Amino acid sequence: AKVVTMIFALYMDGKGLQAIIQELSQKGIRSPRGKEEWSKRSIEKIISDERYTGMIKTSTGLNYNKLEKIKYPVIIPRSLFEEVQREIAKRKHTKAE
Repeated sequence: AKVVTMIFALYMDGKGLQAIIQELSQKGIRSPRGKEEWSKRSIEKIISDERYTGMIKTSTGLNYNKLEKIKYPVIIPRSLFEEVQREIAKRKHTKAE
């Protein structure tokens, strides 16, 4: 949980994926698969994983994108998750220009 929180915080502090990987490596923090080196994809998956909010959007029947509580610990406040998603979109848009 501490690593996930750190990754979200680093991203919101303006760090890019490579800078986050370097910071985790310098601190000796291994990837979720136990590897010394993190991949960009691992970081992307973490900052995009809605489960860390303790909720997910479901799309059943007419209730498309309905938020449902799941049996997963709340590690990241929903507001921070949404802020990171906006930042991801902003950076993608900026990168594409």
